[in-house]
Amino acid sequence: MNLKRSLKRWLYGTCPGFKGVFPYFGEQIHFPPGSLIFELAMLEGIFEHENLRLLQSALRPHTWAFDIGANIGLMSAPLLDTEPTLRVVSVEASPRTAAHLARTIAGSARRDRWQLVPKALGAG
Repeated sequence: MNLKRSLKRWLYGTCPGFKGVFPYFGEQIHFPPGSLIFELAMLEGIFEHENLRLLQSALRPHTWAFDIGANIGLMSAPLLDTEPTLRVVSVEASPRTAAHLARTIAGSARRDRWQLVPKALGAG
């Protein structure tokens, strides 16, 4: 991990006044204490960068994207940032994590295009 990422991890992960929220693709992403996905974002810089690039390349104007297992929104936020007419439905089953994602969405300038479904999905 480089110095910049280490400082960001310290600042947003432990520093009073900053802990629990970090900037990411134009959003203030809220995360619960001990969030592994936050740790991965700090380590990688951009969470799952190759997967994100693939999804971004598939976006089309005036369409919908479904982020199943959205966690704290690290795929939803960049997709919304990439395509200004895209609408996103983020599905997150964990009540604790969904509460943090709801805070992110509530504070988002893109909240009119971003919906949360705090449920689990399954077949049957």
